Amino acid sequence: LVALVAILLVPVALHSMTEWRHVRARRAATQQHMERALAALEAGEYPRAEVALETARSLSPLEPELVRQILHTGVLRAAERPYTLQDKELDTLDYALEVLGSDSPAAPPAYLVARAQLQLRRGEADQARASLQQAIEREPGYVHAHLGLAELHRQAGRRLEALAAYEKAHEVAPKNLTALNNLGVQYMDMGRSEDA
Repeated sequence: LVALVAILLVPVALHSMTEWRHVRARRAATQQHMERALAALEAGEYPRAEVALETARSLSPLEPELVRQILHTGVLRAAERPYTLQDKELDTLDYALEVLGSDSPAAPPAYLVARAQLQLRRGEADQARASLQQAIEREPGYVHAHLGLAELHRQAGRRLEALAAYEKAHEVAPKNLTALNNLGVQYMDMGRSEDA
């Protein structure tokens, strides 16, 4: 009888072991894609990071840290590359900021800059300016906060304030091409081509 039970349980045990190996392999692959995504984020390669994260999500759709990282990546992209933000993404950005706690005193300045981008798109310029200034207070060297503030001033026709913010952006990040380019354009718009 014991031999019969053992014979009947062998296929179940083998199936469980095979399933367990698949789970381990899926976890390992998910981790590899997460690591690739983090490396891409560090390099500012948002599309590559998003692809790596989506690949990881296809393997482990219920992993909470993965979902959080996907939301975080979208917020970073909105803060650091606002020109890529499409209108259809505004609700997703709003949700991500809510979930990630953009109102928290511990929130990174990128969350405040992304919130400012959202506020600008909604026509809330005063709130956007307050969010950008809060980001600058939180981390004075965060170039994207200065660039956001400069763009806000430029759009409002406040050329001197825009120039000061572009100069500050260039000061805190002299190798940032966006800061350098926008500062040159602002100089040209103000008739100061010799400074551009």
